[in-house]
Amino acid sequence: MRVSVIIPSFYPAKHYGGSIFATLDLYKNFSKNKDFSVYVSSTNANGNTVLRLGADGKSIVNNRFHDPGFGFNIKYYKEIFVNYFSIYFLFGIWSDIFKANIVHIQSIFSYPTPVSLFICFLLQKKVILSPRGSFAEWALKYKSYKKRIWLNFFISPFVNKITWHATSKKEKKEITKLYPKADVFIMPDGINVIDYSSFVVKEHMGDFEKIVPFDYYKNKKVILFLGRIHEVKGLDNLLYAFAKYKRYNKDSILIVAGDDHGFKKKLFVIIKELKLQNDVYFTGKVYGNAKKTLYKISDLFVLPSHTENFGIVVAEALASGLPVVASNKTPWEDLDVHKCGKFVDNNLDSLFNGMVSLLDVSSSELSQNAVEYAKFFDWDKIVKMYKNVLFEM
Repeated sequence: MRVSVIIPSFYPAKHYGGSIFATLDLYKNFSKNKDFSVYVSSTNANGNTVLRLGADGKSIVNNRFHDPGFGFNIKYYKEIFVNYFSIYFLFGIWSDIFKANIVHIQSIFSYPTPVSLFICFLLQKKVILSPRGSFAEWALKYKSYKKRIWLNFFISPFVNKITWHATSKKEKKEITKLYPKADVFIMPDGINVIDYSSFVVKEHMGDFEKIVPFDYYKNKKVILFLGRIHEVKGLDNLLYAFAKYKRYNKDSILIVAGDDHGFKKKLFVIIKELKLQNDVYFTGKVYGNAKKTLYKISDLFVLPSHTENFGIVVAEALASGLPVVASNKTPWEDLDVHKCGKFVDNNLDSLFNGMVSLLDVSSSELSQNAVEYAKFFDWDKIVKMYKNVLFEM
């Protein structure tokens, strides 16, 4: 069975955050199944720039499929106007869809989506559509008038032909709020749990010291945030909550790992206001072993976002044995049930109370519970879900 995956940007376009990596890892793992062949159709967009290198680290190959060694094929359509138009896509995507048995489209508010939906309608193809957080209340508030027009003209006409993919119960509710009769299945993003749970920190501390010096966090409680530094992540709330925790426990630090998406300047103003200049450490973007080491040297992970359709960093933190405080605007309401975290209101006092309740208890049981909960999101389970969905369509 041939699966055509249509996504406006793809790895190594890291500008777009976790969904890019989630899609990459899904098809890396899924492509081990020989009942399916996967062809990813994307563009060379990477934020406001274009990709110079492809997924294999070599000069990008535009407008034709190639396997970069992942077990599936990728095609980067060259854009004439970045994020707005690719004549190569408009002509080439017909063939990609025609050859497919099932088409999986990811993203809502980008031009490849309505183009692909229209072609799928004409060719009578089975379609899965993943909103990837686009229907969250927070997201719909931004340019709301334009988005309503987009949905009415470019998405709604095809609703009855779509099988919707939600990554959480929260996202399913967001989809059915807009389209009450939508056919929705839930399939979370995944991780290879053993890569995090069995990671040996000592073997990588030398390189990690270049990112965060040991003396900075020695004998201190380390609170970690990892993700884009963007308004939606609620980092301003986290800073105020951490300032309160700092007064409660002076031997604590906050590490913020991620690249700036226009919000860092405001955070620096708050840090200065709260006199936290020596207590908050920005690492920049971290990957691979450095990221896994960061999880392992931390005592608590906090995700204070105003919205998340999933939040893969929570699964990674849990698999690393790290308890989690997550805001009630994320889909992690089962943290309390599994006794490995706190699901709290997204405000100063609730975040602070969550920190205290988790950092003041023995970490060994929390850590064990966290790893056990993370196993629900292991790729072996997710791939089986996806395979069953495709066979049932």
